[in-house]
Amino acid sequence: MSGTSPLKDEIIVYRKRREPSFGIVFSTEGDKVKVFTEDGKELEIDINKIVLFTKSKIGSQLVHSEKKLELRKLRKELEENKKSVDIKTLWECISGVHDQISFNELSDFYYNGKNKMEDLQLFWAIEKDDTYFKRNGDLYSPQSEKEVFDAIQRKEAQKKKIEERKKALNWLRTVGSGNPADNNGFNPDGLIEQIRKYVIYLENYNYSSEMKSLLSEAGINDLEGAIEFLIKIGAWNENNDPIFMRYGIEEKFPDKANSEVVKLLELKRQRLSNEYQDLTSLKVYTIDDKNTFDIDDALSITEDDGKGYEVGIHISNVADTVPIESELDREAEARAESVYLPDNSIHMSHKELIEELSLFEGCDRHAISLFVNFDNSFNIKSYRFIKSIINVDKNLSYSDAEENLCNRKLGSKLFEIASSLRKKRMNENAISVDLPHLKFNIDNKEVLSVERYYMTSTAHRMVSEFMILTNSLTAKHFLENSIPAIYRSQVEGISQDAFSLDHEDPLYPLKVIKYLRPSKLGTTPNRHCSLGVNQYVQVTSPIRRYLDLVLQRQLSVSIEGNKVPYSENYLETLYKKVEISIRDKRIVEKSRERYWLYTYLKKYELKEIEGVISSVSDNRFSIYIPEYLIELPVNYSSEEPVEGSKVRIKIDSVDILRRKIQYSFKFC
Repeated sequence: MSGTSPLKDEIIVYRKRREPSFGIVFSTEGDKVKVFTEDGKELEIDINKIVLFTKSKIGSQLVHSEKKLELRKLRKELEENKKSVDIKTLWECISGVHDQISFNELSDFYYNGKNKMEDLQLFWAIEKDDTYFKRNGDLYSPQSEKEVFDAIQRKEAQKKKIEERKKALNWLRTVGSGNPADNNGFNPDGLIEQIRKYVIYLENYNYSSEMKSLLSEAGINDLEGAIEFLIKIGAWNENNDPIFMRYGIEEKFPDKANSEVVKLLELKRQRLSNEYQDLTSLKVYTIDDKNTFDIDDALSITEDDGKGYEVGIHISNVADTVPIESELDREAEARAESVYLPDNSIHMSHKELIEELSLFEGCDRHAISLFVNFDNSFNIKSYRFIKSIINVDKNLSYSDAEENLCNRKLGSKLFEIASSLRKKRMNENAISVDLPHLKFNIDNKEVLSVERYYMTSTAHRMVSEFMILTNSLTAKHFLENSIPAIYRSQVEGISQDAFSLDHEDPLYPLKVIKYLRPSKLGTTPNRHCSLGVNQYVQVTSPIRRYLDLVLQRQLSVSIEGNKVPYSENYLETLYKKVEISIRDKRIVEKSRERYWLYTYLKKYELKEIEGVISSVSDNRFSIYIPEYLIELPVNYSSEEPVEGSKVRIKIDSVDILRRKIQYSFKFC
């Protein structure tokens, strides 16, 4: 537009971020033009940014608000009339004749004597429809026939998408308000599936932003609202949790693994018995919860001619049944460990494999047995690992173990030896943290109950001591024989303040947790201060934990005197990958536990519960409910609470999906 100067009060078109915008000229000084813009601002622009002089004026007697209104009216008129311009015919005439053409030439070609607004209308129509012409600076190029065809197809698809969106929005609003849906030719199945994918995958879903926007327009403003909508229309079970699918946790095993398990178990049965030492005459016991399905450890004890005792810790031999890089191995690695939930369990190992390898009473089972010899003062004299065949005499619950074993001479010695081992660990500054857990029970009639329990019975502690012993001696075996392993360490010492805490204090679980430090995995052995041992690995749960299976393979091969299968570099890479998967499982377990807790509390709304003030800060404090192991936040402005004082809480309402509780309380 060089060489042309705008007139005062003339409407001009300039580009604002490449888009055409209107302005009214105030004045011109050199190559600068002062204009009044559509959004009511005064702006100075370069004259070369002006792309069209309309030669149409707006009177200077108008106030700013009136000028702004006139410019908006102009835009509206141009938008409404743009279809009156036959751009297609113009393109057909120009295409093949000109590679590039100026706007003035297009205008001269299109009009036979034009008025002052026709230029603007043509300009607007070409700018707003890029189907036929492509702008390159001040020139326009006609699109090829293919480009025009593709552009028309895109716009038809976009138009259809907009129409479908309107129908989807109408359907969502209608159904969401509880009215019968008038689909009007709209099939909601695809939309429902999109909502499901958004609920499951959130930001990882390709259309999450579009779905979030659509749901918001329909009045569904959060993720939980979307789940509520799906439940309402019968497309989601209220007990389902999207977190399973979000983290790729699948209960069913793939077909290849299902086929392979049959073959592997048959090979196991054909394995020569002379590869293992026959210990089926040995009295062996397992001690677990009553409903435990995957039993992978057992104990035995014999007297050593009055010189002491030999304790056997027998671990199910999974390593010799599941080959490295087999389908079952790959699936176990992907799962990392079993997930135990209030309403279900997602096992790491295949169900048929668990049934064949679990140490059920009366069944011959392959095991890796650690025998530890103690003198009469319960000091360790020696230990050895062997590959064995055992036959469990009895599957005991923890309460059964205390009733039955304690009353037998050798059985009672197991408890005495465990007590001695525990005492020695405590003398090494180990710490025993007795944290409560919630146990959920959902019976066949879907009656839900919740109880708080501790794993602090004599039998719990006895089993725990022998598992710690097995893991620490296995770590010692790896270290002394230069066998690559994944060690678990916790090198930071425990603060003495932690030992002085009162275990009977209802706030003990919250207080002691502040002193604990997480253990770390690595291929270098270090002390585990919390356990009071110099080195530590985990090998005692190969049915339930993948890294235990991996280390059991190292142990199994080393017992035979052969080269171990895993290098240190491989183990370094492996445990980091598995740790991520385990972290995901913890999120799932916590989410499901909280879901079922809130479900339970909802059934007992208005029930009074005792709580303890656990922390106090400016205008805010927290109430800990020992019975259900949760903390609730409270804002206050008048009566200042005291940490440790008791309150009575009355639950008014529970939003299970949003994990929110409305409640009132009073100080005791």
